[in-house]
Amino acid sequence: MKLSNVMFVCVFCCMVIVLFSIPQIKTVYTVEAKTIEYGECVLTSNCVAPWLEFDDNTPEGYLKNQLIKNGLENEIGLVTKLIQKESGWNEYAIGVNKNGTKDLGIFQINDIHKLSNEFRFDYKKAIDWSIAKRLNDGGWYAWSALKLIK
Repeated sequence: MKLSNVMFVCVFCCMVIVLFSIPQIKTVYTVEAKTIEYGECVLTSNCVAPWLEFDDNTPEGYLKNQLIKNGLENEIGLVTKLIQKESGWNEYAIGVNKNGTKDLGIFQINDIHKLSNEFRFDYKKAIDWSIAKRLNDGGWYAWSALKLIK
């Protein structure tokens, strides 16, 4: 296996990990019994190297970038699980509640917030709004799935 000449060094929490880029191969590394995927440099289940940039053209990549930009990189694992429970990453998911309101999009944003359906189905707008709500509220408490994953 030939390694390219690109090397990333991740120094975080007094640990050094050296990752080599291997073209067209998804590489998984193990550090202290924690599995990390190439490109993420995850040192703990909730800790991502803040210098990384993910693909904004996918909901998961855009979410990670926005969480990092807002200083919430330690919540990537939690929010990923939250979205998986809420919508299974289906940006067109629709949930109907017992009281007749609807939850739409990957974050299942409820009608009570008076956002358009188009807004709630747009994963970038939904992620931006949800992060702003989290920052305002001090947590992800508005999402009922939170109690299912903690």
